[in-house]
Amino acid sequence: VVETKGRNFLKEHIKSINYQKYAGILIVSGDGLMHEFVNSECCGKIPVSHVPAGSGNAFAKTQTSTAG
Repeated sequence: VVETKGRNFLKEHIKSINYQKYAGILIVSGDGLMHEFVNSECCGKIPVSHVPAGSGNAFAKTQTSTAG
């Protein structure tokens, strides 16, 4: 369990760990942390799940598909 300490914490934290040894990432947050993950170096390289816990949760409400 890692509690973020502010903006860009996740992007910097990911650089300091071997995220490949984990089966996936569970993010409990609002939109900001999910956007940090999506813009991080491990996006697309590890499964991620999101539990919406923000005030607006637009990220969780938007349906997208990567199926071809």
